[in-house]
Amino acid sequence: MENKKKGIDKDFFPTLKRILKTLFSFYPVFLPLTLVLIVVNAVVSAIPSLFQQKIISLVERAYKSGEWKSVSEPIFNQIAILAIFIRYFFTGCFYL
Repeated sequence: MENKKKGIDKDFFPTLKRILKTLFSFYPVFLPLTLVLIVVNAVVSAIPSLFQQKIISLVERAYKSGEWKSVSEPIFNQIAILAIFIRYFFTGCFYL
């Protein structure tokens, strides 16, 4: 028995290139559109976690200092921006 090295086979990239070339020839519009929508989906999925991270840092800062009134406005602004993003995302889904 041969011991093969772990990793990518030398025929992987030529095979991948040939498969993508074939797919682009069969689906010249749908494949790029699908790839763009996958990237858009990844970006849209990352947005709520970024807002959550900002809000948690604001709450943590207020918890340490004890000044909740100074943090309420930035938290409300972050939540409002996130709500606007969610509204436009769901509205856009229905019009595609």
